[in-house]
Amino acid sequence: MKNTHFIITVIILSFSFFWGCSESKLKKHLKEIQKQNNKVMLDGWEVVQQYSFTPSDENYVLKQMIGDTTIYFSFSYLNEGEGKYTINNFEKSYYKNNYYYEIVLQNSDTIYFFKCDSLLKNKPGFYYCDITKLDFYIGKYYYLFMSNRMKRSEQKYFVKNSDSLIKIKGNNTPELPKINMSDNDFFKLSEKLHY
Repeated sequence: MKNTHFIITVIILSFSFFWGCSESKLKKHLKEIQKQNNKVMLDGWEVVQQYSFTPSDENYVLKQMIGDTTIYFSFSYLNEGEGKYTINNFEKSYYKNNYYYEIVLQNSDTIYFFKCDSLLKNKPGFYYCDITKLDFYIGKYYYLFMSNRMKRSEQKYFVKNSDSLIKIKGNNTPELPKINMSDNDFFKLSEKLHY
């Protein structure tokens, strides 16, 4: 019985120590990012995911709820030389006047922004917008590309011309033309789009 209490105490203390280290490490990262972008808040984040691809990188996906607004923020830290931070995604969603709004930013650029008047329930607690009901202000092509809702030929055209296509405003956009491109070139170009 004493051994059980000792083991439980050690586990709790270990978890508390680990959580404390992770928390202070995250705060350190956020302070550095805040020097580049003062709109990034230091407190109130829930760590949704933390992972590394190599021993020298750290990746975070954070979530924050403020009233009826949900904010997701993801960034990467590459610990080589002086260290480098990359903001991968800043997503904000909220409800207003019976509409669901979603905006995704990369640094100060709006990647896509849409509203939706009808949410569908996929499973308990998870809702999504019917793709046919999305009303885009900007970034329709980018959204369709990232959510894998383009034909392969449209994807190839998009990655080749993404600099101009992501700036197109509005909802009534034409289908993209077909182009010839090797799969190898397609994958090289599409890697640059995944912020």
